[in-house]
Amino acid sequence: MSNFKKKFRIIKFKSKPLLAAKSISKSFDGRVILRKIDIDLNQGEMLGLLGSNGAGKSTFMNIVLGLLKCDYGDIFLGNIKLTNLAIHERSKLGIAYLPQQTSIFRGLTVYENLLGIAQIAKKRAKEQKEIVEKLMAEFSITHLRNVKAIALSGGERRRTEIARCLISNPKVLLLDEPFAGVDLLSLQDIKGLLLKLQNRGCSVLVTDHNASQLLSVVDRAYVIANGSIVANGTPRQIVNTAEAKKLYFGEDFSI
Repeated sequence: MSNFKKKFRIIKFKSKPLLAAKSISKSFDGRVILRKIDIDLNQGEMLGLLGSNGAGKSTFMNIVLGLLKCDYGDIFLGNIKLTNLAIHERSKLGIAYLPQQTSIFRGLTVYENLLGIAQIAKKRAKEQKEIVEKLMAEFSITHLRNVKAIALSGGERRRTEIARCLISNPKVLLLDEPFAGVDLLSLQDIKGLLLKLQNRGCSVLVTDHNASQLLSVVDRAYVIANGSIVANGTPRQIVNTAEAKKLYFGEDFSI
């Protein structure tokens, strides 16, 4: 386990996964993208998904979200089968997503960006303002409340985006490339934010091309290559898997 992770409490996972993907398969025009993928995400776990470009990571995330239908297999959130549910139904059940691209409104202030979501998620004006103030304080962006999003740094933008995601109190948060487009100083900030999510009890599925950074924060990870899972386990276990070295990491990669 990295020194970074040692600064935070260790989560003991329950035996039953919170999110389970069973035999997920998907093809496009006869080309197999995913072949009987099994992935489990536990309550409060930080789980990584690694693979080269075109390996199927984004396809899998889109299937979990409901943006794509799988050809075969099922997705479960606890005992609830998500497979045939629409995106908004999955969102109500606790599935949230933060894309790589900027998802906040650049012309609005930090406060306005959060309040806009709170007005959808909460009925009473008092509750809306309370959750916004609480999340701004928790993610250290209160001093940015009147700053327009276009003026935020990469780390400040990510903090705002994550805080906004948490307004709906999701059970599972899917993160796509959280380390992309941020400077070196922001990397540690974002890693701290990811672990803060975990300490809140949120289960996180994260994919990123920066394998070293991702493996420094996750509890477990899966490696997808040629449409199949070629390794899964703790970071140290997967980097020492022969198939993962051959198809993804390379022989010289280490953590």
